[in-house]
Amino acid sequence: MDNDMADELHANPNAEEIRDLIKSFVSNYSIEIIPSEARPEVLSSSAILPGTDVYVAHPPNASLAQVVDAAINVQKSGCLAVPHLIARKLTSVEQLETALKRLQEAGIHKILVIGGDKADPNRVFDSSLDVFYTGMLERHGFEHIGFAGHPEGSRHIGASILKQALADKLAYAAQSPSQFYILTQFGFDSEPIIAFEKSIRADGNSIPIDVGLAGKTDTQKLLKFAVRCGVRSSLGLLFSRSDILKGLTVASPENLVRDIARYSRSQPDCLFRRGHFFTFGEVELTAQWLSSFHGPKFEHQ
Repeated sequence: MDNDMADELHANPNAEEIRDLIKSFVSNYSIEIIPSEARPEVLSSSAILPGTDVYVAHPPNASLAQVVDAAINVQKSGCLAVPHLIARKLTSVEQLETALKRLQEAGIHKILVIGGDKADPNRVFDSSLDVFYTGMLERHGFEHIGFAGHPEGSRHIGASILKQALADKLAYAAQSPSQFYILTQFGFDSEPIIAFEKSIRADGNSIPIDVGLAGKTDTQKLLKFAVRCGVRSSLGLLFSRSDILKGLTVASPENLVRDIARYSRSQPDCLFRRGHFFTFGEVELTAQWLSSFHGPKFEHQ
């Protein structure tokens, strides 16, 4: 935990309550890895606690079968695997069926379904909603199903289309026997994330929202991913605040965590459930930082 957060918690008359909110938001975290990191020696040495939801991303150079293999390794390690399923990379219904059967047989009941930026020319699905409509996820025992939320919009989807797609997913989620949730794209600015939660709740939805956060990461690598993902508001905040980046080689999300925790405290019906940490290949660094929130140093600041 950085000194600024510690000082503010110490000075704030509601520090104890905020501290508890931060601990709850962070200690119940989920974390993301790539298939090559789903090895026993990495998982056992990275300070990831047993029972943690570990997402397995589907990078461009990996196949769906490799993602499934990695998810099975995660599940065997004592963590709870949450594989990514990219709709526009699926080339047949049979490919989807095979992947879901293997995951089900391994005892995996959680999955994140996203549309995907790059589409396979032989794809059979054009969106995550198309995958939902098959009903295959529920039939294969997936009790917890996530889909992406974009507080800062998307480079690849227009605002009106994105809004309608979100409404359609929420309508599907409301009638499904499975428990759906939203996982937001990572950002550095709390304002669009909070505005996103307010809009979802204002429309009468009670779906949980997991907040996507960049883990403790090399700054240059983080900026590269931010540009690629198109988190425009967050990038504008960073570049307008040179003091944030000056001399910074490793970035941490402490201030954003504090802002989200403070907002959650002020909203009894807040939909924010927990933080989800994108690690960008720095899983050990992020997991070790997260483990510090369980220790006495954080307890007695």
